[in-house]
Amino acid sequence: MITIGGKIARAALVGLLAFASSGCLRGYMMDARIAEAKASAEALETLGDPEIARAGTEAQLAELEGLYRLAPHEDDLLFALVRGWTMYGAQFLQDARETAEASGDTSGAAALDLRERHALERAAGFGLFALEKKAAGLEEARRTKDTFARWVEEHVTTPRDAEMAYYVGRAWLLRSRRGKGDPQARPFDAFVGTVLLDRSRRLAPGYAHYGAEIFLAGAMAESRETVEDARRTFEVVIEKTQKKALFVPLEYALRIACPTGDMLLYERLLNEVMSSSDPGLDERLANVFAKRRARRALAPEAMRACKAPPKP
Repeated sequence: MITIGGKIARAALVGLLAFASSGCLRGYMMDARIAEAKASAEALETLGDPEIARAGTEAQLAELEGLYRLAPHEDDLLFALVRGWTMYGAQFLQDARETAEASGDTSGAAALDLRERHALERAAGFGLFALEKKAAGLEEARRTKDTFARWVEEHVTTPRDAEMAYYVGRAWLLRSRRGKGDPQARPFDAFVGTVLLDRSRRLAPGYAHYGAEIFLAGAMAESRETVEDARRTFEVVIEKTQKKALFVPLEYALRIACPTGDMLLYERLLNEVMSSSDPGLDERLANVFAKRRARRALAPEAMRACKAPPKP
């Protein structure tokens, strides 16, 4: 004999099975997991212990890659992958490589360089896939800076798009730098990164502590014709961020002060990074890495490696 309660339970079970078989339950669970991954990534950025943050990031990337196999077209998942791989390469692996280089471990540094490139390439690959979903013709457009800029202007149009463009552009630009001077490296044209960063800057100027402005200024500093414009950008952003985002003075020192031989500015900026107190949770992990890089940059060997002032 089936009781009323039993009928209700049976009906609920049948409904749940129908819900799951239709894909709705899996979709709901997928959305929930992606939301958890986003929250986890944001939480990791507030940690002051890079080893715990690295372990958490690696575990998260492994899970996100598995979720991607199940739902390769989920926009939020693609963003999480792009962001995760970008930060893994640009923070954790870069720091490990530079530490190995500073200690004279050439073989270890070479191995870490390959891993760093792979992480940035992974981010760029997921980013291009996400952008290609918006409209056709991306591959063709990437052949020149002008055609790519027109495509981006037309199809990257919202603040949400700006966030994706920032991480893809950052990964692409950093990967292009890592490949310079290596004839066997897969080519990554720097203009792809700068176009995306410029679009991100215009759509969401303050995003990631004016990150797009800073990486664009670093690219501008590579040309003698635009180095003063880059210098002014760094000065403005330092004020806008109230000196809380330490990667800003760090990049200023590394991208302008060192190459131009301005050692007074170089040492002042790096010492300001080293003496800065903890500004709050949002910047904590990035600032830990900035201090570690500044400490290495102040070592005698690193200071000797700075180029002499250019001849007039």
